[in-house]
Amino acid sequence: MTLGVVLAGGSSTRMGRPKTELAFEGRTFLDRVASALCAVTGEVLVVGDTRTAPWPGVADEGGPGRGPLSGIVTALARGDILVVGVDHPQIEAGTLRHLAALGDDRPVIPVDEGVPQVTCAWYPSTVRGRFADELARGGFVRRALDDLDVRWVLDEEWRSWGETGASWSSIDTPAAYSRLVGD
Repeated sequence: MTLGVVLAGGSSTRMGRPKTELAFEGRTFLDRVASALCAVTGEVLVVGDTRTAPWPGVADEGGPGRGPLSGIVTALARGDILVVGVDHPQIEAGTLRHLAALGDDRPVIPVDEGVPQVTCAWYPSTVRGRFADELARGGFVRRALDDLDVRWVLDEEWRSWGETGASWSSIDTPAAYSRLVGD
């Protein structure tokens, strides 16, 4: 069984306020992302912020400021995970279903214009040791993926699902938020 994970461990310094509380189309970013994950996995955990009622939250084991790799390592202790950053409020449950369906023994990561979207991906628990080692070295998700067999989901494939790339569009600055909500 795959666990849905909302990565919410960042300090929101560029945004200037917690992204979990920002609103889009009448719902908070947190509720939009967690609901999309719940529609696919049935169980959701928010990693990094424990003030996430009604969604269960746990502290990021790596501590604040360690980036998404720390949250992913924390969640992988619980099994296979489908991950979405809280700053991806346009996430589509259909895209998450496709990513989860491709999950096997290797990470499943969309690639948009050559950039791996590591905060909107499926990870098997078998990568936890490698990811934890990279975290201990102060590294990053992309470096942890080096030399791993990854199921890259390229543009033509995710576009065939009807995805536009909005599912992993990060809203992490006031300007990006204003564009999103049409201010």
